Amino acid sequence: MLALAAGCPEAPPLSLTVEPATLAADGLTRAVVIARTRDPIEGAVVSFAATGGALSSSTAALVDGEATVELVAPLERELGRSPERAIALSAFLQLSESERLEATAGVVALPPTDGPPLLFLDAEPPAAVAGSGGAVVLRVLARRVAAGASLTIDVPGFDADASATVEADGSAVAALQVPATPGDATVTVTEPASGATALVVVRFVAEGEPLYDLTGAFAQIGPARVKLVSGALAPNPQCAIAPSIILATFVQAGLDVQASYRTCDVTFPPVTSIVGTITNQATEAFYQAIPVVEQQFALPNGELGAEYAPPPSIVVVGAALGDPEHEALPTEAEDPRVEDTDGDGRPGVTVENSLGGLQNIVFRNIGYAGGQVRSSNRIVGDRPGDLLATTETSVFGIGGAFLPDTTALGSVVELVRIDGRFGAWDADVDADGAISCAEAKDAAAAVAELVAPDTPFDCGEER
Repeated sequence: MLALAAGCPEAPPLSLTVEPATLAADGLTRAVVIARTRDPIEGAVVSFAATGGALSSSTAALVDGEATVELVAPLERELGRSPERAIALSAFLQLSESERLEATAGVVALPPTDGPPLLFLDAEPPAAVAGSGGAVVLRVLARRVAAGASLTIDVPGFDADASATVEADGSAVAALQVPATPGDATVTVTEPASGATALVVVRFVAEGEPLYDLTGAFAQIGPARVKLVSGALAPNPQCAIAPSIILATFVQAGLDVQASYRTCDVTFPPVTSIVGTITNQATEAFYQAIPVVEQQFALPNGELGAEYAPPPSIVVVGAALGDPEHEALPTEAEDPRVEDTDGDGRPGVTVENSLGGLQNIVFRNIGYAGGQVRSSNRIVGDRPGDLLATTETSVFGIGGAFLPDTTALGSVVELVRIDGRFGAWDADVDADGAISCAEAKDAAAAVAELVAPDTPFDCGEER
């Protein structure tokens, strides 16, 4: 029998592997994802999650110490112009109420080398004042199109180059002259041999009118960052990413905006304590209980790059407070301010805790999301601090004694149009004329471009 050499590290109790390590982003290619246990735990069920693509199953039973699922690659359009997309995979195994095993791995999705041509089209700038002269630059990225190929460009009613030539790096450039009269130009570029097309809408507005129109539905994608401090944490402190997806709906009149924000998905950051990793999972009823935030604000000017700075939003779930921003949260279920907001017959709102099972809480989030209006289709907050989300949770019962203190760290945010206007992604898959939270969450993976700032698990602090 072989023995481990002295000083050789012991294998982790749960490990996760994925083969192959790269996938062609064709929506068809599959990778095998295997969770392995160091010790035999026959019949237990492993849960899986992925930040992209699609898993063949979210759970699998252990057989001979292994649980296996498949990851189906994302579609190439979900990569956009990016040359690759990293997908994080995780697996966990709940051994008991107080013991949970976790493991992570990663895979990279790349543009396929085979398949039909695919075109991406952008306009720089995406809008201009009619009669101002000059031209809008049309930039094309062509995949699987031979260098020297000619692309046709069609802009009904406008003066544009009739074609563009694909360079060795897949790029092609054309020009669209700024017209004398206002109007939206629908630009279509086509690769004649395959029929592959891409579309963009360029706006030409009257003097004094905003260069953007935000009216419509957007996915607000925010990888919030938080710092957690508690003597029960190991290590202490810890820092984590807590992503959220919000369905933002705007009605713009001049520079005035009427905004509505519905929370579709929010992540409670996992913590590693002296008794293991602890996670909380919100229920669907929890999301339904979160109030929609209604706001009115004005944009400073109508130029591209205008500052987008709505007021901070304050959301309290599970209690009715006279001062939602400053009033202390209830700590006892019997507090008269506590409400059964999710309607499940329990005080406050209910979340699923990996250590304590169902827990009843009151939750408060004070969030700010700002940035610059890049076009009618995108608002980008790419400076750390453009997103700042302060969360506070009060847990009824013994679980409240183990809550860490939470501090918001600056992060980034983007709002991307998902209603199909101006050539944007259309998330309305059921064609009912409205974007649901489920549709917004599905679209977010395809349209997100920003990456959260580096966030070391131990906050990068020396101890």
